[in-house]
Amino acid sequence: SPPLKPGQIPPGAIATYPVPPTVPGAPTVIPGEVESAQASGVRSQPSKAPAAIAARPVDPQFSASAESSQQAVAQSRSPQNTSDAANQSGSTAFDTIPQVAEARSYFQQRWKPPEGLTQVLEYSLQIDSNGSIQTITPLKQASADYVDRTGIPLIGEPFVSPLKSGRSAKIRLVLEPDGKVQTFLE
Repeated sequence: SPPLKPGQIPPGAIATYPVPPTVPGAPTVIPGEVESAQASGVRSQPSKAPAAIAARPVDPQFSASAESSQQAVAQSRSPQNTSDAANQSGSTAFDTIPQVAEARSYFQQRWKPPEGLTQVLEYSLQIDSNGSIQTITPLKQASADYVDRTGIPLIGEPFVSPLKSGRSAKIRLVLEPDGKVQTFLE
């Protein structure tokens, strides 16, 4: 067959051309969600949480103001149990129910990493409507190995204040080898 000229395609070949990348347009705003966020006083803040947690919609029945979260933290601290770490806990953008801050305060006062611990321990705590722990689910093998050294209350024991409207909640607990404690509503 004769030589091809520039721009000529051999017989039987399929020509492919580069497709220019498409740039996404502006995000779509859903009016109902923006209005409800503005009405509840939710402010956008940078997050250090995993994107899967940060992107989850919040059940309106569980939303609470930062003020009530701070009050719950203050009430859960008694003078004899207060530590410097607990005083620095404050509330975070993820404290959508007061029990999240209460759980954080509880573990900040009690979490002492065992000697030799090098891994982060993560647990999913199912909280009953009365504020007691319903289930404890270790999320890593190390978490299962160290569960008895975390200070997590036993199933059925009082843990946080009762939840409103008789609902239950699931709280993610993250205990770090350096003594840092994080809690999030799942």
